[in-house]
Amino acid sequence: MTIRFNECKCEAKRALKGHYPVLIMGLLLIFGVTIAMNQLVMNLFPGMTVDSVILSEVFLFIVALLTTLLTAGMAVIYLKIIRGEAYQASDLFIYLKNQPDRVLFSALVLTVIDLLVSIPANYFAFTTEVGTTLEQQSVWATRYMGLLILSIVLNMILALPFTFIYFLLADHPEYTAREVLKESMRLMKGNKRTYLLLQLSFFPWAIVCVLTFYVGLLWLLPYMEMTGAVFYQKVTGMEKAEQEPEIPNEITNSMEA
Repeated sequence: MTIRFNECKCEAKRALKGHYPVLIMGLLLIFGVTIAMNQLVMNLFPGMTVDSVILSEVFLFIVALLTTLLTAGMAVIYLKIIRGEAYQASDLFIYLKNQPDRVLFSALVLTVIDLLVSIPANYFAFTTEVGTTLEQQSVWATRYMGLLILSIVLNMILALPFTFIYFLLADHPEYTAREVLKESMRLMKGNKRTYLLLQLSFFPWAIVCVLTFYVGLLWLLPYMEMTGAVFYQKVTGMEKAEQEPEIPNEITNSMEA
């Protein structure tokens, strides 16, 4: 059975109707926490000395890891919406007090990947001069943007095997962090290319969001996340269907008789 992009997106659009306000509030909260923590880091570790840069990166890594508790809560809400189940805004904070260690250890892999792929761009920004002329500044900005794009692409590729960890945390509270990671890798086996192409299909909308000074991300990100939830449903649903034994025709005929 083939997973079709249009089907995933159409199902996601239907599921999102009437639920955007809660999802946008959740995104704004996560954005707000991230921005506030970034500002705190700038105040705690000012300057561009080696010590300041290292300490700020360590602090931001810890903040990014803790933020995954809210991201995992958002995954719970997405799954409940796509399944037609009742949800509450408080679901966003469910992992702050309910097995947070499972989320933190599971998300550690994604946080480390994010840190590693950002090193080239951060190193370039730290070690090179912007320049004084417009031409020098343009060259610096072009190279820096190229490294940023490279880090985003690498992040997408390296994180693919762990795409389903937040959904699996919600569906399987009995799993340990290691089991969550292994199950996500198993489910994504044979589906990584399809999921990557599905994510890349949103690229034109991402360009539109840049033109709207990123305000459009409040619409696009829930759309992408809900599409990911639909994809997860289809992958796990396909697997269950394949595992169900077929009833022999003789038994079916006797039951009908």
